[in-house]
Amino acid sequence: MTNIAIDIQRVKLTDFALQELLNLPLSHAGSRAEGSNDSASDTDMTYSVSNFKVFNEEDIILNDENINVLKMKQNHCHPGYCNLEIIKTTPSKEWNGLFQSTCLDRRYLSTVSFLKFAQARVSAIFGMIGGSLKNESNIHGPCVTPTHAFGNKEKEADIDVAFIIQCQSWPSVAQEWLYRERQHNWPDAPMIESIKGLTCGFVPIGYSENLIVRSIEWRISFNAAERQLMWSFNETQLLCLDFLKLLVSSHIEPHFPKLLCSYFMKTLLFWHIEETPSTMWRPENLVACLTECIAKLQNCLITANCPHYFIRNNNMFDKKDKKDLREASHHLNSLPIDQLILRFIQMKANFFHKNVIFQNHIPLISLTLSRHLMHCLSWETLRTKIDLQEPFLAAVDGIDHGIMEQLNHSLASTIGSVLQTTSSDDTGRSWKLLKQGTKSDLMAGPLKLATALWWNGRVLDALDIVDKMVRVDLNQVIHYSLYYRSFIKEPSDVSHPIDEKMTLHDIMTRFIALDVIFLPVEINIAPDFVKFQLSNGSPLFISPIVYTYCLEFSCHKEKSDLKSMADTYDKFCKARSLFSKGGLPHLDTDLKGYFQMELGNYLKSTRFLVSSILARKANIPSLWLLSTLLHKYFN
Repeated sequence: MTNIAIDIQRVKLTDFALQELLNLPLSHAGSRAEGSNDSASDTDMTYSVSNFKVFNEEDIILNDENINVLKMKQNHCHPGYCNLEIIKTTPSKEWNGLFQSTCLDRRYLSTVSFLKFAQARVSAIFGMIGGSLKNESNIHGPCVTPTHAFGNKEKEADIDVAFIIQCQSWPSVAQEWLYRERQHNWPDAPMIESIKGLTCGFVPIGYSENLIVRSIEWRISFNAAERQLMWSFNETQLLCLDFLKLLVSSHIEPHFPKLLCSYFMKTLLFWHIEETPSTMWRPENLVACLTECIAKLQNCLITANCPHYFIRNNNMFDKKDKKDLREASHHLNSLPIDQLILRFIQMKANFFHKNVIFQNHIPLISLTLSRHLMHCLSWETLRTKIDLQEPFLAAVDGIDHGIMEQLNHSLASTIGSVLQTTSSDDTGRSWKLLKQGTKSDLMAGPLKLATALWWNGRVLDALDIVDKMVRVDLNQVIHYSLYYRSFIKEPSDVSHPIDEKMTLHDIMTRFIALDVIFLPVEINIAPDFVKFQLSNGSPLFISPIVYTYCLEFSCHKEKSDLKSMADTYDKFCKARSLFSKGGLPHLDTDLKGYFQMELGNYLKSTRFLVSSILARKANIPSLWLLSTLLHKYFN
């Protein structure tokens, strides 16, 4: 059981003790209850007021004389808020002070009076508990915070209690959440049905700028539903939430106080998980997940729109200053995100060092990101002649010796490839570096060596390496990429014969496939398909399995073996089904278009390339290929 799972079980047991043993209707809420706890967070609790029941208009039940019955009224409230109209009161008059009449002679539950009632109740409860806690409290928004004695001074406790009134059925304003189309089946039907049974609650805080109107507005709370969703998160998703919270608190909040909060980050993550394949949220994909979450946050800031997860038309940025949101977006864009992600992963590596799931993933993710940064920075140095020593060193800061050794192998592969095309007198060193590069991982290093062999006319030697790559058992391989995960067993983690005595080098060369990297300076040594992709002047990171078939096809093309070229295309299409769920970029579609073009099937090629162009907006390589195709077709 993971540390997070243990924390959640501890919270459940504590809630049970409060409710069943002490007869207090208190429950943990917020990050501690959801499993995303951090040391700086307060303890959030909810107090469920049992003397009130709220119904949708069509579901009202009046069979209990000891319960105050309320009806949820949307009236002209902002989405996510409502009025609670009094339908029936108990014979006792103790609650009468909480009701407020309007000019239409309707009575509504007052948030102002309710908070005073809540404050008195919290003071009584914590005064009864005793110790340093006093029978005094303060109101913060919809919450009440008890105070305690601290020496000769009073200090607020780090406990926020939100008094909540439960709805007896799922609110009509959130019906869309129950029935909207979900392409990736999260949450699934059983979870949706379970959450529907939890319904929602109402907390005493309004939206309107008019004080009188706001005094009878209540915010609809889906605290229990959100907790259920959070309990379904895997470690990768929880890490993404931790990162977003840390990013906001450390880099946004100091410059834009109170602009963003952790609830916005949780909401953003709910949406993103719903909108992406479950196969994306894997440990080896952590960097890609973090990058996409930042992009999602950036989009919310730019559009000034952060929709509530359960009530879509409730834009939680409605009251935010548009200028502040734009400036926060510019500030976020200026941050060294890659370095922040790397530091976050290194920080979390200490926490997860005993976690079975992450004991191998964390150093591998760190290696993947460092490898990406180093190649990009190296290319920028070559291209611009600007000294990037400082960010280059920052990229490797904190990397342990084992990772650095594997990183050296990867860099050796790239340098050896570059020397092939830039030095006629140093080919011996080039081959030595390329052979060293084969130690970097299971596939990328050997494929760069095979590329050099193919370029030098040693096609059979290149095919010998390619054949070994084709015969790799993809069910025994994890593909680490900055952008996506291309193949892995479903639905649970792959079971590899990895034991604690295996070194990182052993794991890398037996089970791990990294992206094959080409810098633009390597364009002469690259196969034609890669040349097209490098035409935009940026480094190329290509899936090793995609590149395996690309290189095999190029070898057969060098021999003018049309039948073997067609066989490679068929094998690629079959192999693609093993990793099609991994969220691949459109390189595989480009490659199919290229294959068909070289095989003379111009119409099929057109279909693949056009679909690739339509699937992504700025696609210069596909346009180059399409232009070449049309030139061949008409000539």
